[in-house]
Amino acid sequence: MTLRIVAGIDLAAFLGQQLGERIGRAQEAHFLTGTGSSQPEGIISAASTTTAASATAIGINDLITLMNGVDPAYKTTGGSVAFVMHQTVWSALRRLQDSQGRQLISDIQAGQAPELFGYPVLLTSGMDSTFVATKKTVLFGNFDYYAIRDVANLVVARSADRFFEYHQTAFLALQRTDAKCLNAAAFRVLVH
Repeated sequence: MTLRIVAGIDLAAFLGQQLGERIGRAQEAHFLTGTGSSQPEGIISAASTTTAASATAIGINDLITLMNGVDPAYKTTGGSVAFVMHQTVWSALRRLQDSQGRQLISDIQAGQAPELFGYPVLLTSGMDSTFVATKKTVLFGNFDYYAIRDVANLVVARSADRFFEYHQTAFLALQRTDAKCLNAAAFRVLVH
């Protein structure tokens, strides 16, 4: 076994990637479910709801009803209209079959982004993943009607003192941001 030591590590690139991912995940959670009080207003918090036919399952008709709940005027803007759901929900939809055993959602080609009824499907771990009463599993809407505002530039601070006794250096990234649903009628969320 040979041990390979890497002499030069691009610490700035590594920290940028790590801190960017952490901030992005925190923002994603607030942009989806934020209360609007001391945090951004989440899309799900502002959206109107559509009740699923079953509290413990999802069907194609639920998605059609969800889409029909959004005014047609908001469904015509290019790539800004999309479905948002957890990977587990997408997997359950992909397994739905008709009475002949054929899948209701056609196969996705390698390298092609998932689509449903001609709209992109955005997968996120921020959405509910189980079909249980009161869970909000699928969001549909026009993201041109959701505004995100970064208040100031990202600030990164370094402290050699914070964890001195452990011989560690601490890094902190701060980003002030806010968000608001500009028109709740442009979004619907499926509730079980």
